[in-house]
Amino acid sequence: MKQYKWKPWTKPPESPVDLDTGTKSKSKATETESSLSTATTVVADMDKRQLVRALCWEHPTVTLDIGTLSANVNEVLKDEPALQQEVLDCIRKAVRLAAEIKRSCQRLIGLYLERLTVPGVLQPSDTDVLDHICPRIAPKTTDPAADRTDNDEEDKDASDLGGNGDKQEQFLAALLRYLYSGNYPKRQGVGNVVNTFIIRLEDLMLLNKGDRSAIRTTMAYKPSDLVRSVASQLSVELKRIYRKGSYELHEKV
Repeated sequence: MKQYKWKPWTKPPESPVDLDTGTKSKSKATETESSLSTATTVVADMDKRQLVRALCWEHPTVTLDIGTLSANVNEVLKDEPALQQEVLDCIRKAVRLAAEIKRSCQRLIGLYLERLTVPGVLQPSDTDVLDHICPRIAPKTTDPAADRTDNDEEDKDASDLGGNGDKQEQFLAALLRYLYSGNYPKRQGVGNVVNTFIIRLEDLMLLNKGDRSAIRTTMAYKPSDLVRSVASQLSVELKRIYRKGSYELHEKV
């Protein structure tokens, strides 16, 4: 039980004028100014990731799952009933397309990895492709907390951080855009690796050859916006399967 101490009764002032009314307000103002100055100093030393995390407390970068899609659209467009169904159909079609493209990419990567297990199939170019599908497995350190922090950082969804993600996510995003639009990536940076992977899939008879001389087609949805979230999700899933799965197999052995 918490033991309370008796405090003597404080004699009230004889006149209200004797009260120091400005003491509390001044202290609060001083505390506010000091906290603001401290926050400004801290923000100046923050990097991009720390700033995004700090903003999440006051300005969340994600939305809450409140209600259903139909209810939310009807609430926003309650004065335009003719437009409600068009918006619903557009959003549902985009979600369905993104899910189908993600499954196609998962299937291609799975078949590709299975084919590489056949003796004599692995080529030097496959090494760079594999590095872009999933990072190499680094040896475990002696600090469990450090390993746990590294794994947590890899599992985070970077789609809302305002950046392009790591090279694995960029590779998957470019591949997903190709699977949706049929337009080949630009021959620069990660695009070179994606083009190499596409040619490799065609040589292994896992993907039909496309026509590179065809005019770049315009799709119903912007490819980069359509596959942005599924590219981030797929990158995290592949790392969890192959990196963490390899650690778990190693521990069992």
